Amino acid sequence: MSVMTSDRLAWIDAAKGVAITLVVFGHCWIGLHGAGLIPNEPLSLVMRDSIYLFHMPLFFVVSGLLTQRLGALPFPRFMASRALLLLWPMVLWTYLMNAGKLAMGGLANEPVTWDSFNWSPLPPQWQFWFLWALFLHQLVLWCLTRAADAGNLRLTH
Repeated sequence: MSVMTSDRLAWIDAAKGVAITLVVFGHCWIGLHGAGLIPNEPLSLVMRDSIYLFHMPLFFVVSGLLTQRLGALPFPRFMASRALLLLWPMVLWTYLMNAGKLAMGGLANEPVTWDSFNWSPLPPQWQFWFLWALFLHQLVLWCLTRAADAGNLRLTH
């Protein structure tokens, strides 16, 4: 029996897990607060602000650590990998979330009607801004890495 090896780092996976958990918790918190199920008390606001102060910077730091090798990919392969990993989920979940809100009608915190249904995933809606921002960040990083390699420069991030 062969043992599968991986070059994944456990602490990066753990950091991503913590960040994902905080994102889900934060979005649930905002939704419950918007529905009036969480009171507008100082402790509630401190909890929300503490989560939002920490989890998005953690995501960007971890993502930055993992993008260093992307500059080695040819542009078509880079774009295909980023489209599959970042843009496809953004488009899919934008439509699914719009459809869910449309189906829920007035029960949704932010109802959607056929007239207000946004058929375009750009600009990103709701929480999907991060996927678009990460895609743009990685695209710029790919370009800078290639430019630095061509000029024998060293980029750090």
